[in-house]
Formats: sequence, C-alpha cells, structure tokens
Amino acid sequence: MRKKYSFSILELMVVVAIMALLSAVGVVYFKNLTKPRVEAEARKIAADITWLRQMTVSSRQHHVISIDTANSTYSVYKSPNMAVSDITPANLIKTAGIKASLSLIRSNLWIYAPQGKTSYSCCPTGICLGPLPPSCEYVTLSDGGKSEKIRVYPETGYIKLEE
Repeated sequence: MRKKYSFSILELMVVVAIMALLSAVGVVYFKNLTKPRVEAEARKIAADITWLRQMTVSSRQHHVISIDTANSTYSVYKSPNMAVSDITPANLIKTAGIKASLSLIRSNLWIYAPQGKTSYSCCPTGICLGPLPPSCEYVTLSDGGKSEKIRVYPETGYIKLEE
C-alpha cells in the first residue's frame, strides 16, 4: 500500500502569510510609481516647449502648443498669422499623448519669433482681456494624488517644474 502525501494546514497557512506579505510590499511599491510617472510627463512637455522655442528662434516663424485637456493630448502647430485659425491639420507638426490628467480650462502656449517670447491664452472662449487668471499661469499634471506644475516665464522662455 502507498502512502498519500498532502499539505498540512500549518504549511498552507505559512504559504498564505508569505503571499500576503509579498502583496503588501508590492502595493506600497506600485503606489510610489505615480510620482516618477507624473514627473516624466512634465519633463516631456517641458522638453517639447524648449524644442519648440529653439525652432521658433531658428526658423523665425511663430508656433503654438495647443493643450487638449479632454483627450489628454497636446499638439504643436506652425502659426504664421499668430491666430487661433492657424490651429489646423495643415500646420500640425506633432501630437503627443499625456498619461496623466491635465487641469486647465483651455490653454494655448504661443511662442513668438524672433526672440522666442511666450504667452498663454487660457479662457473658456479662447479670448482673454486683461491678465490671466492664476490657474492659467501653469500647466498642471496630476495622477494618483501626485501633481507637477510647468511654468513658462513669458519674457525669457525659462521653464520651471514645480510640485
């Protein structure tokens, strides 16, 4: 007669305890991945703004970055007339997706030739009279409670990332 082998209740409890411990460590680890992801997205947008500013200065042609908060994308356009009417598929240079949510009403970042100075238009209608509201001074990315702000200084084009 053959002896049957099986697991005791104690062995099963030890395995379940080890699995619970590994799961707890994994959850804490993956929770902390959102901050680097938001920072990486902010750096990607800042790099594209820098690239576009350099392209504006070298080509002596105006450009605009149009940020679409509904689809979490931004698009880069040539802007020969410095007008919203320039935001057409014919003038499209690049479109990129963002893996974090954007908090803005509507924003276009205009970069003017030849110095590369910048300005925002941030209004529900796209037309602003007077100074920008404080919420429009930044492009804010957020995900999982972590947020990162991108600020572009108009006169110098300097880009600053803030938490």
